[in-house]
This record gives sequence, C-alpha cells and structure tokens, in this order.
Amino acid sequence: MTRNVLIAGSLGAALLLGACNSDSSITSPGAVTAPPGTPAAGSWLGSIDSPTPGSRTARAVVLPDGSFWLVYSLEGDTSTAGIIRGTGTTDGTNFTVTDANLLSLEDGKQTTADITATFVNKNSFAGTITQDGSTALTSPAVFSSLYRTAFDTNLTLADLAGTYDGVITTKTGEETANFAISDTGAIAGGSTSGCSVAGQATAQSAGNVFNITATFGKEDACGANKDVSVVGILSLEVDTVTALALNGDSSNSFIFTGTRP
Repeated sequence: MTRNVLIAGSLGAALLLGACNSDSSITSPGAVTAPPGTPAAGSWLGSIDSPTPGSRTARAVVLPDGSFWLVYSLEGDTSTAGIIRGTGTTDGTNFTVTDANLLSLEDGKQTTADITATFVNKNSFAGTITQDGSTALTSPAVFSSLYRTAFDTNLTLADLAGTYDGVITTKTGEETANFAISDTGAIAGGSTSGCSVAGQATAQSAGNVFNITATFGKEDACGANKDVSVVGILSLEVDTVTALALNGDSSNSFIFTGTRP
C-alpha cells in the first residue's frame, strides 16, 4: 500500500529529505492563482539554482503556523549538505522568513539567513536564501520548487508504523541506519557505528507531516558524546520516511531518510 507521511518537530524530527528525486506526486506548473492570504503551507521539492541551475537538490516544508524547514544537497550529489529552520509570515503570495538558523554540514559552519519567496498555492514555491554569515552555500542562493500532493494526504500513526532502512546524517557525516516506528509513534533505531536514536512521533500538524521529539547521541558517531535532544518533522512518501531535526542551538543535525521494505 502506498502511503505518504511527514513528521515535524525541532531536531529530532526534521524533514527527512533523503534523495530528492522527482516523481508523479509533483504537480506541473500552471496558471493557478492563490487568493490573498492563502498560506504557503505544503511540501515542496526542487533545487537550488545558483551558482548553476539545479546545482543542488532542495526540499522545503512549510506548516500552516509558518514553521519552515529546508534541506539541500551537495552540488551534483544527493548527500545532505545543509539544513535550515525558521518561522515565516505570509503576505498575499509572498512568504518571508527572518533570522532562520542554517547549519552547513559540508563545512560545519552555522549562520542565520533570511528567506524571501513567492508561491502559487499548491503549485510552486521559489525564492532566495541570503545568509548573514559565510558557508559553502552560495549567498544569495536562488531556489525553485514544485508542490508535492502527498501533503494533501491525512495519515495516522498507524500509517507510519514500520521499519525503515536508510541513511542518517549528523555533523559527523552520513552513514547507514535503521529506524523502527510503532503504531503509537514510538521511534527507536541507530546507525551502523552506534549512533542511537529514541523518540516519539505525535499527531500530525498538517497533511502528511508529524511532530517528533527525539534524543540521539552519547557516541562519537553522532558527533555528540552526550545525549542530544532534538525536535523536528517527519514525512512519509511512497513508503519512504524523511526526518529533519536540529538541536536547540542548531549546532548538530539529525536527518534520516529510509525506505520501508
């Protein structure tokens, strides 16, 4: 059975981006006009187009309360390179985030960033990321994306339940990992080198998005040497789960993308 789910929270459950490949759940651009005041809420998949078009894949999630998450890849590679979280406001078809937290995993740098974007309701979302500091990501970075209809699917914790094999990314890098999620939302798992994870997914906040809280760490594999509490979001699309999360000071990420057999 094909399911689409997303979990949201702070670090423990950020968006699980994984490989950002196009599929049939992406709508085609069209002459759709969003009425004034329509939220930019949705799951968006596309690319960062600077310094060259499509140089990095990118996936964003905007929740009805304005919570914003964006994950982007390395140039020419699907591996996660950075994560951004913040809170935005909507004015007509404009969406603005000020002082979002950005963690660049390719160079280990942190900064804040402003996002200015325009959207067409349930169709397209595009804008610019301007950093206050310097990281490996070009600034300003222009991005474009299309709406994923999976966001329109209302899922329960029972839909999310299962075992997922995939990849976990923390500030120490990327490695193979496994997640198990129960029908009550309990999360347990870890990486091959010993980065353990335990958490809880709660009632969805929107569409295929769930809130999650989690604790990971104690092992060098996590880049922690201590327990790290995180919050974020988690999604499930076509049996692929994606979790995006950051710790309190945005110094470490917990990003997981896995597929259910």
